Amino acid sequence: MERNNMEILEQQDSLEVKKNRISILLEYAFATLLEQDPPSLTRNPSSSHALRTFTIFWLMFTILVTTAYRSTLVTFLAFPNMEQPPETFEELQSSTYAIGLQYIKGAAYQLLKHSKNPTYAGIFKRMSLEEDDVACFLKSVKSRYACISWDSIAEFVKHRNLTDKYGRSPVLRSPSCTFGIVAGLVMEKRAIFKTEIDQVFRWMVAGGILNKMNDLDVQFIRRERTAWLKEVGMERDSVTSMVGEKGSKRLNLSHFSGSFYLFIICILVCIVTFGREFVDCKNFG
Repeated sequence: MERNNMEILEQQDSLEVKKNRISILLEYAFATLLEQDPPSLTRNPSSSHALRTFTIFWLMFTILVTTAYRSTLVTFLAFPNMEQPPETFEELQSSTYAIGLQYIKGAAYQLLKHSKNPTYAGIFKRMSLEEDDVACFLKSVKSRYACISWDSIAEFVKHRNLTDKYGRSPVLRSPSCTFGIVAGLVMEKRAIFKTEIDQVFRWMVAGGILNKMNDLDVQFIRRERTAWLKEVGMERDSVTSMVGEKGSKRLNLSHFSGSFYLFIICILVCIVTFGREFVDCKNFG
């Protein structure tokens, strides 16, 4: 009987030693992280639990913030996975985008209507007619909508109505074009100055004068529009206001609110624990 009691006591002592060893290891690990040196539990059984509580909650807070920062959450919020719009007529025909034609009662409608190409035929069946050029482009900005228009008209409308004061525009232009029409001067048959005019145009194209004239025209359009808006007491809409809710969301501290709530709870628990220990030590003294 005495032998059994001795074995039980020895087992209990060994368990207590293991528990003390684990607690000592944890305590010194936490103390190293906080650059503190609290007394050992074996030397001071009534040592403060507030320090250990604060350390545990601080580590939990750090783990949560680090995990969220290194996860795909920050990557998605900072660089959202934006949908790639169709860039060709074939992609547009096979997509789910609504299609509109900026209708000016011209050749574009007839081309799509009588075309034997299955791509153009499919676009014609789904498209709607939009006579207001600005409304057509605004739909493409605020919804899944593609507006088909002439290149020169699109550039004019974009710089006149769909740019902010810095020249930025939310309109994305597709690199795909079709049905190119060359515009030229109409002259009398066998005009003697046709050769000279053609030579002047060749010099202008080779020297980049046409591109420069186009840029100056765009700047003039923007200045005239901005001056008119100031005259009537209005300002140009920013790109963000034009896009509306389609814009990407900004990363802010609200996405880490759970970690901060945990840290606040940590501080409150530590204050309560420290207060209780302070009262106990005062009563004990």
